Amino acid sequence: MSCMSPSPWMLKISVLLSQLIEFLDLLSENGIYAFTNGMIRNIFPGEPEENLKKTLSRAVSGRVIERACRGVYLYARANSVNVYKLESVAAALRGGKYSYVSLETALSEYGIISQMTLGHLTVMTTGRSQKYATPHGTIEFTHTSRPGSEIVRNTFWQDGRPLRVANPETAFEDLRRVGRNIHMVDMEAYREVIRDRDSID
Repeated sequence: MSCMSPSPWMLKISVLLSQLIEFLDLLSENGIYAFTNGMIRNIFPGEPEENLKKTLSRAVSGRVIERACRGVYLYARANSVNVYKLESVAAALRGGKYSYVSLETALSEYGIISQMTLGHLTVMTTGRSQKYATPHGTIEFTHTSRPGSEIVRNTFWQDGRPLRVANPETAFEDLRRVGRNIHMVDMEAYREVIRDRDSID
C-alpha cells in the first residue's frame, strides 16, 4: 500500500517554513531574536495571507518560534543565547520609534532602588503607552515627548542589549516626570552612582 504524496499546498508551506528559518537564522546572527507579522510579509511579498498564517502556525507547533504577544514572535531556537527576551520583544513592538530602558528597571539595575523588576520591563518610548503580557514577563511602555536627539544624548547602548539604557539622571527624571513613586529612590545611592561615574569620566 503506497503512502499518499503531500499536496502541492503542503509542499509550499514546507518551503516557506524552510525559508523562514533561514531568515530567522540570519536575524539571530545579527542579534535580532524577535519579529513581527509585518516583517514576515516583507520577506514574502505577494504571498497569500493564508499561506503566511499557516507557515507561522506550523513554526509555532514545531517549536521553531513562540508567540510573545499578538503579532510578535521570538525565535525559540535562539532562546538559549537571547538573555534579553523582553527587550527583544519591546524593540519589535516599537520598531521605528525611540525606545529605551528607564524608570524602575534602569534604576534597579543601577542599585538606586531596592525594588526588583525581574519579569517587568519599564520602557520609555516616543510611541504610545501600553502594557503587554508575554510568556517571559510584562513590558510596560510609557510615552515620552523627549526629542530623539535628547534621547540619544542621555542613553547608551550596552553590548548585546536590543534597547538603549537611560543614564541615572534620565531614569530618575523620567520617574519624576511620569508621576511615579520617587520615595523608593535611595538618594544617597543615586548620588554615589553619579560620583563614581563622573570620577571615571
